[in-house]
Amino acid sequence: MSAPLIVDYASLQAAIIAKCNRLNDADFAASLPSLIQEAEDEIADVLRRTTVINQTTIQQDVNPLPADCAELRSARLVSGIPILDKPIEIGTLEQLSELRAALDNVAGRPARAAVVTGNLYVAPSPDQAYTVELTYYQAVVPLSTTNPTNSVLTEFPRLYMFGVMREAEIYLENDARSEYWDGRFQKALEQIRLKRDNEEYGASLRPVRLPMNGFN
Repeated sequence: MSAPLIVDYASLQAAIIAKCNRLNDADFAASLPSLIQEAEDEIADVLRRTTVINQTTIQQDVNPLPADCAELRSARLVSGIPILDKPIEIGTLEQLSELRAALDNVAGRPARAAVVTGNLYVAPSPDQAYTVELTYYQAVVPLSTTNPTNSVLTEFPRLYMFGVMREAEIYLENDARSEYWDGRFQKALEQIRLKRDNEEYGASLRPVRLPMNGFN
């Protein structure tokens, strides 16, 4: 029988149960959510995060960032006026206060921003609602029955499988294969890192070949 296709939280659990030959083990099935969480914590710590571009609306001094924003890289206004849609400078709250004071607290197009506890603080205060394009590292959103998939599971289901199998060795009392699953996990992780680096930065330029002995 072929292994279940991994497409979401439920099918991940089914695939792990099948792989471990624990189809009728209710205790093992009950432990799977904690095993997945342990593997997920490890993945979130070591996996190079995905860079995403998203849009949000700001219309006040303090605006919530997207829930999956782990680290903001850049922000720019998108108003359809190219000459005015410049990048917003990311700085500190002190710099925002200085800018507001210099402008006598007059509202206008946001030019600076600061990130504090999941919120985007801007200055000057918006004089209207603005669309902002955000580029940020995406956090790994934990799997659950209410959130059955995420970007990592969709793109790299085997990473979840190998990570959970590595954690499951403790429960299966089969430490003889722990190195095997750890090796598969580390190899998959390195492949994913290389893939994401190539996607974001592209392949490096090929070196120029110089003529040798008068021949090209």
